[in-house]
Amino acid sequence: DNTDDPGYVPSTDCCLSNADNTDYPGYMFSLLTVASLIATHIMLMLQCRMSGKESPLSLLTLLRFTSQILAPRFPHALFPFLSAVYLMYARRRRSKVSVDLQDIPRELFEQLVPGHPDCLLVGCNLLEHLRVSGQVWVQVADRLVQVIPVAGLPEGLALTTPTSMSNLGGPGPLLLSPAGVEPQLASQVTLSLCPLVEEVSPVLLDAALESYLCTPRYMCSGDWIEVDLTPANYRSTGPHCSLSRVFYRVVEVIGPSHPDNVTRGHCVVWGLTNILQGPADPHYLPSVNTRTRPRPFSVTATNYKQFLLSECPAGLEGHLRELVECVRVGRAPGVRPLVLVRGQQGSGVKEVVRCAANILGVTLLSVDCRDMLGQAESKWRAVFGRADRLRPCLLQLRNIEVLNGTKDSREETRAFAAFTQQLDNIPEGSTCPVQVRRGDVTTAQADEIGPRLFQVGALSRLFLHTITVPSPDAVTRTSMLDWLLAISGAEAGLELVTQMVTCSAGFLYADLASLVSHAVRNRLKHMKNVGPSSGEPSHLIELQSEDVHFARDLMQAKYSDVMGGPKIPSVVWDDVGGLGALRAEITRTVMLPLMHPKLLASGLRRAGNTHMTNITSYL
Repeated sequence: DNTDDPGYVPSTDCCLSNADNTDYPGYMFSLLTVASLIATHIMLMLQCRMSGKESPLSLLTLLRFTSQILAPRFPHALFPFLSAVYLMYARRRRSKVSVDLQDIPRELFEQLVPGHPDCLLVGCNLLEHLRVSGQVWVQVADRLVQVIPVAGLPEGLALTTPTSMSNLGGPGPLLLSPAGVEPQLASQVTLSLCPLVEEVSPVLLDAALESYLCTPRYMCSGDWIEVDLTPANYRSTGPHCSLSRVFYRVVEVIGPSHPDNVTRGHCVVWGLTNILQGPADPHYLPSVNTRTRPRPFSVTATNYKQFLLSECPAGLEGHLRELVECVRVGRAPGVRPLVLVRGQQGSGVKEVVRCAANILGVTLLSVDCRDMLGQAESKWRAVFGRADRLRPCLLQLRNIEVLNGTKDSREETRAFAAFTQQLDNIPEGSTCPVQVRRGDVTTAQADEIGPRLFQVGALSRLFLHTITVPSPDAVTRTSMLDWLLAISGAEAGLELVTQMVTCSAGFLYADLASLVSHAVRNRLKHMKNVGPSSGEPSHLIELQSEDVHFARDLMQAKYSDVMGGPKIPSVVWDDVGGLGALRAEITRTVMLPLMHPKLLASGLRRAGNTHMTNITSYL
């Protein structure tokens, strides 16, 4: 009796007494027996794997027993076939790995892997599952992606840039499989330049594109490519450009076809590929949600998260989500999302609108309504025409309260009439379109007003929704200061942050930004004069209490100058010549009571007021 033996296999005669005379129901019973054994084996293997023990029944024994059940006369002929089928299934299952895609800013990505902005960073263990090694090309849907292993990265995570994430279809799980081939060289590519708010010299654009395409770049039709203008702008002898990057959209890539007739794209190289530029085509830009701390030194796959910051300032995230949701709802046909964002000057309204444009992937066009007074018809026509060329566009109208003038203000009334006329004359799809999947288009605009009271009138009825940005409280100021210190590359202790929150009561977002900026500058001047402190070097600027006091006093002095407050003259006694007796009398009568108030509080008084009368007559 060998039933207790883990490797025991029942004899074929126990299952089928007479294989030649087996009827159909008996054979089906044998198949059900095999299926139940396989299910039992799988459950047993899972249980043993969870408990850390070794399975008593090996896969080889199970395949051998299955062969004896299905072919009792020739089990050795069926056993290799079942083994080959299982190995093919296991290999195909192991050749596909699912990963979660996460985007990080391009500056931080290039710190991890310089010179490869279009690849995926994965863990080393993931390549072992794919049975590949080194920098290889893998297949994702109908395209190829270069994968680079990085030590310390989790197995189910892949890092890339926001532009590459947009090309791969956005955030979400990706299914990677070995490609087995490498991309071929493209013979011709057609690129379309994204509309720019600022005029850029064609020579500068060509120099930046040449520098970008000197390295082979993989492209598919419909991809976005991000070209850095900083190196070309630095070497250019023409006018300086304030833009740091531009986007091109790949319209068409022509090259040799692949053997399996799958569209995978091709590599484009400057000088070897014919590059054409087509007309601008309205599309959404890649969304940007995060930013990098300044001076990201010693970035690794294990500590990269500490260098990530939200694109929106802390304390304003709720208003940002509300604005983004309003614009997205306004994409429905027949709806014009005209949103009013109210707030005092410096409350962070501009930051909210800027971050909304980055998240939505649209161009931001800012216009001051005070410049629209005088020849309003032609000016508004030019503004909306420019917004049409920059589509999809988020039009920000600053100081819009000037359009809500009084009855006697003809210029404001004329500007308001021209503005409403342009709004009424916008057909669907002509200006500022926001394209959705069904192809419907609407107009996306965000309006900002200043600190003046917004009157109820015809202008207020134009807005579908109103977002109010209030003054920050103590908790909000704390989060704002932490965010501002992080983007400034500085750090402060908990007590110092509490002190900054206490002395900044009534401050707005712009005031807090100025406070941190002045404190950081004062610390940098001190470090430049004194030299670096002894001890372990730090890449963060450690603020001290005197830096905060300096910044607060400087801001108070500037605020007093703006408000026209009285100034205390910087005159000392050494600047006064003569009048020694009067100087001594003023010191005893005026300065001593101020310097020693406890003496007067205790009841000490001077006899008579002769000296006070004389002092008054002199003054």
